[in-house]
Amino acid sequence: MNVRFSRSRPVPPARSVRALPARIDRDALLEPARTGAALRVAAVWARDYDAARPIGRVNICRFRRRCLEERHTTLNLIVPSVLEGGVAGLLPILPAAGRALLRGDRSLQGLLFANRPAIDRALAALARFRPDVLLVDSVRLLDLVLAVRRAFPGLRIVVDMDDLLSRRMAEWLAIGQGIGLGYLQESVPRWLRGLLGLGWISRAITAHERDALAREEIELSGRVDAVALISDQEARLLEERLAEHPEIVPPTVATLRPPWRAERELAPLDGRLRFVFVGSDRLLQNRATIDHLIELWRTLRPPRPLVIYGEQSRRVADLPPGVELRGWTDDLDQVYDGRSILLAPTFVRGGVKTKILEALAFGCPVLANDAAYEGIVAEPPALGFDRDVLPCLLTEPEAFRSELLAQTRSLRLEIASRFAEPLVVEALERLLDPRPALHLVPQSA
Repeated sequence: MNVRFSRSRPVPPARSVRALPARIDRDALLEPARTGAALRVAAVWARDYDAARPIGRVNICRFRRRCLEERHTTLNLIVPSVLEGGVAGLLPILPAAGRALLRGDRSLQGLLFANRPAIDRALAALARFRPDVLLVDSVRLLDLVLAVRRAFPGLRIVVDMDDLLSRRMAEWLAIGQGIGLGYLQESVPRWLRGLLGLGWISRAITAHERDALAREEIELSGRVDAVALISDQEARLLEERLAEHPEIVPPTVATLRPPWRAERELAPLDGRLRFVFVGSDRLLQNRATIDHLIELWRTLRPPRPLVIYGEQSRRVADLPPGVELRGWTDDLDQVYDGRSILLAPTFVRGGVKTKILEALAFGCPVLANDAAYEGIVAEPPALGFDRDVLPCLLTEPEAFRSELLAQTRSLRLEIASRFAEPLVVEALERLLDPRPALHLVPQSA
């Protein structure tokens, strides 16, 4: 394993505490290492992940929280969106939102989390707790980070960005989609949802968010000690952006992947097979995939069924034969049942598609496109949506049983070498390490 040494500055500069210009090892297995005595770690989350349904980002943050609580003295705080306070919570930010749209200087998503009462409560709790390090969930909590940096200029701050939201906005615009509200949708008043659903308004706001979030991602990086992204590709993109801003002391930019472990052996793929998709259409990236899959069944008319799991906010008229909407299920054994193949193409790049990791953990074969494998494997596999063999695969998957099993086995081996739980824990521990002494930082081979 290649390593290099880098020194931390003992006195924090005005805009950032410490530059540690190295990268968490993304590929090699790391020997166990600890930061020493248990730390006092404060973590601020953008939502109550314990109360949310266990999907995607929710599961990742639950794992992060469990790791912290098992290894350190931990304080968990929540700075939620102002939308959770209803119209009364939304009113105080309306003037700032209007100025942001006129000037383009703030993202609306960031303003939704400029929850001053919650930020003040968090500052008071941090003053009492006196943490060694602060872990912050998402670029949306920029206002919290700025307040913490003013109040505690020497505190080590690590931000788990998950993915580059500015890139996500650009991807949505590229496929002709507008703003997506995701889990915030249920908190948005119906009249505002209708307004945002108007095509030209939605696209204009998405373009605004793309540009404003890009600026906020740079601003945030200049105020913290470390930034974690879930994808190697997006870590490289952020480093390239930071290189264009020499006035910013660069933070550590690291990959903090989702944890993965094999839950089952390979699926037997016995008998007549079926195809499944898992995801709610409340997320625009899922909606685009669902629409594409339904259109495939309408035009190609595969003889094998397609079962779509997950909450659906729309009524799809005239579903083609063989397509079934099952809704939410708590039992993944019903989804990955040994005779299913996950279809997971995406048309919105960004982050890591956790549904692919989840299916592979259950031993289920996956058919996706190259964009969906970004951040997961170095080279996309041979069978997938970007290959000419797709119509034959959808028509008679049983004929590809041996190839599907071999591909699934190969994917699981590569993912185990990059996403295994011990690697994720090790990366998190290194990001938290607040010691200003000499650091030994793993570097990619």
